[in-house]
Amino acid sequence: GNTSPLTKNAMGVKLIPAVQIRNHIETCVRNGVITGDLANNWKGKEKETSEADALMKKALGGDHDAMFLLGLFHFDGLNGFGKDQKIAFDWYERASNAGNVKALALSGFSYMNGSGVKENVTYGIVLVTMAAERGSDLACLSLGLWLAGGDFDLVEDHSKAIHFLSLGLSGLCPHRHARKEPKEEAHLMLTELTITKLENVSSNAKNTKGHVAPGEIG
Repeated sequence: GNTSPLTKNAMGVKLIPAVQIRNHIETCVRNGVITGDLANNWKGKEKETSEADALMKKALGGDHDAMFLLGLFHFDGLNGFGKDQKIAFDWYERASNAGNVKALALSGFSYMNGSGVKENVTYGIVLVTMAAERGSDLACLSLGLWLAGGDFDLVEDHSKAIHFLSLGLSGLCPHRHARKEPKEEAHLMLTELTITKLENVSSNAKNTKGHVAPGEIG
């Protein structure tokens, strides 16, 4: 028969339930039988599991913020959740349907990138635009950058780009989830567009200087 790799004794067919082993380890940690790094690692895993269970319970209870976080955690494989873009998208969609604006924006990006769902750039832009209108700073910044460069076959519109970039950077959006990198990129683009706009205004003023408006000649 099979022998134990630890004791070299013959192993029987009877298995100790995982729950029983878990409870035994937990008791040893609590009573100080197991200490040091092993104990700290166990406590960390236990805390992570407990928090994950609590988050899942909230999400299943209809909390759209919890649904959104589950999407984030599954997308990056954080806090004890497996990395799975399909599951992440499903949670984003559930959260957005429940009214979560951040999740609405990320659902749009998921469609645009084909992350966890079949790629549909046009529909993704629609969702991101909806999120921008409802106050997602990340959606505003993204839409502003796309309009500035005429990306994804959008009309290049510097005036509207300045509007969305300014709004996204203003700190006035009620749903703020943009990270440092898109903010920096948006700030540079806004500066560039603003300078170009001022130069154009100055150039137009010089060109019209001294011209007599129609109807002013007696």
